[in-house]
Amino acid sequence: MADAKFFKQMPVDWDLRQDGADFSGVAGMRYPFQMVPAGGTRSCQISVSGGMARVRVGNPQIARIASDPGRPPVDALTFNTSGSFSIIGGRAGTTYVIAEEPGGIMPARLHLLNVYVKDEVKVRYNLARLSDPVNTTTSMSLAEAEKILTNVEALYLSQTNVRLIKQQMKELHVGRILSDNNNVIQLDVMSNNMEDVIFAEIRSQGLSNADVVFVFTWNIEGSRDLVQTTGRPLDGRTETPERFARYRNSSRSGPTVIYINSFGSAGFHHTLTTAHELGHHFGLSHFAPRPSNYLMEAGGNRGFKMSWGDINGVNRTGI
Repeated sequence: MADAKFFKQMPVDWDLRQDGADFSGVAGMRYPFQMVPAGGTRSCQISVSGGMARVRVGNPQIARIASDPGRPPVDALTFNTSGSFSIIGGRAGTTYVIAEEPGGIMPARLHLLNVYVKDEVKVRYNLARLSDPVNTTTSMSLAEAEKILTNVEALYLSQTNVRLIKQQMKELHVGRILSDNNNVIQLDVMSNNMEDVIFAEIRSQGLSNADVVFVFTWNIEGSRDLVQTTGRPLDGRTETPERFARYRNSSRSGPTVIYINSFGSAGFHHTLTTAHELGHHFGLSHFAPRPSNYLMEAGGNRGFKMSWGDINGVNRTGI
């Protein structure tokens, strides 16, 4: 009896050397899955031993397979050893790629790959670096912040088929003192969270004409409503209009604002934080069933993987 298993073929052409895709069948799914862009391709590997396996797609209108990228699609491919093939996205939807015996039988030792084909979704964003009269600059340059967003763009496009489109990059100077050099809140803003002040400047600088504004800042702390305490640091925080209204008992229209603490090395950690906070913009929470090292888990040992539920939450086409 043949034994077959699908494996992810990882991309190697961008900084993170991974696209974050889960390929292990977690969160209640017995079999792994792969997102394929509508009209695009994804490469997969298969390992076969002890016989021969035929690979085919459940619904050819949603996806097809081919022996190599650029080759015409076929109804089935046959493998008797390890090899690779391409999945070609058709219309948005859900199907599967199955490895079965040549006679059309799928015993327990052969394998199935869930396939989600998704249309491209566009999200516009602006990028800003915050300063005030005391903190005249953050530690990270706009060019370094732009590089982080370039990696986040690649992650979301490859993983969810969401294309992040940068519109503007600006220095965002707020005339009011937001905090002193020890990150202590100033007394005159105890009853006014910093988000109010910063968002007013975002609007005045013409940065609010986007879906998301990324603001690279330092670890400013603001007050929670009228309570005379700190505790809402602008450090890896996502303020959607809905969340802002819930905490502040007021309304504000406009983009989601994502705050990233720019201190430290501008590399893996900042990319991870930015990608995680962007997930909250799409409504993803910390509490969905997924392993602890996945992107949307709270703190700790996170990685770039997203579960099938996270991917469908970010891009709802084809569900």
